[in-house]
Amino acid sequence: MKTLGVVVAFGASAVFLQGCCSARTNLLPKGSSEAVIVSTSSSADCCLKKAKEEAEEYCKSKSKSLAVIDEKTDYQGADKTAKAAISAVKLFTGSGIHPTDGAEDYRTTLKFKCE
Repeated sequence: MKTLGVVVAFGASAVFLQGCCSARTNLLPKGSSEAVIVSTSSSADCCLKKAKEEAEEYCKSKSKSLAVIDEKTDYQGADKTAKAAISAVKLFTGSGIHPTDGAEDYRTTLKFKCE
């Protein structure tokens, strides 16, 4: 029974942490109805999610609906093979190597208009 409690607690923690993400966003208005949001994060999913949230808020503030024109997410962090090697070394040696995920590994550019 104790094992079940640990599994349930771990699962609940994973769900809670999955819902949290952080990204840096910049809104760039382009004329009267179009805009671009550039978002950076350590996660591609979070990057896109935060860009869309910001775009929705922007359009809502204008009492309009979001219409996505174009969306592109790129990886711009360190080489993924090198990151995997650093993580493996850290795992096996317990060394003080800093985390390999950067806050700006992914970049989303979301072009949209408010209709």
